[in-house]
Amino acid sequence: MTSLSINAAIAREVELATQANPNINPADIAFLLGERLNFTPSQLRLRGTTELSADQLTQFEADVKQLIDGASPQYILGYAWFLGEKLKVNENVLIPRFETEELVDWVATDLAKNSVDEKVDLLDVGTGSGAILVGLNSLVNTTKIFYNASDISPAALGVAEQNFADHGLHVNAVVADVLAGLGEFDVIISNPPYIMENEVAVMDESVVQNEPHIALFAGIDGLDFYRKFVKQINAHLRFSGSFYLEFGYHQKQLLAELFASELPDYEITFKQDMSGHDRMVRGRKK
Repeated sequence: MTSLSINAAIAREVELATQANPNINPADIAFLLGERLNFTPSQLRLRGTTELSADQLTQFEADVKQLIDGASPQYILGYAWFLGEKLKVNENVLIPRFETEELVDWVATDLAKNSVDEKVDLLDVGTGSGAILVGLNSLVNTTKIFYNASDISPAALGVAEQNFADHGLHVNAVVADVLAGLGEFDVIISNPPYIMENEVAVMDESVVQNEPHIALFAGIDGLDFYRKFVKQINAHLRFSGSFYLEFGYHQKQLLAELFASELPDYEITFKQDMSGHDRMVRGRKK
């Protein structure tokens, strides 16, 4: 096998991959090689003339072949990054998104403002890979938070429990549909399914092909989860407690109407993400 430098190998694989599948993102190809070499993006560029070994090149070619066939880079690797933490992922869980990092940061900021001096029972609904709790724990340095996680999928919960164990995080994890059968909490967080069924035609093909639909789609208007949530929240959120939810960039008005109708005694605050889209909401129980 002819030896190739990092730069030459990336250039060759990008050309071959984009010819085979025009939907391939060239950045994903460089990302895969960088991860296999344990290089940061800047290290990958700085060491571009370094020659790859035969084994490294073989692995790279195999990874790109999976990418061409439609696999997501994180599923190929078996892990994803979230707030600097490495998390196992597979086809049973969503790949954590950067937007959700902003939701977690909001929660961490509020917890810091409120100076967690007393025990806080915190629940992540639809935990998936467990990214929210692992990420939050990395931001909030306290032993006063008692972590709980739920998911409707036992397979997803199994992945989350692996990640909790890997990060030394003690979490009470249970199978549940939204809040049904759960106890009372001081803080409830969720990045739930919120994509409308008819949006599948405009979604990234690799997302539709690889990621669990139960964690993506939520009915005709994408609000199935939220309708269940507002009916159940009062019985599960303690006095002066807060909930934090992520939602689709076009759903703010519909959610504002739903909360006004079903949760009139809550203080509702919407928040934009770094791109200027309305993507998060906090509800405080008065």
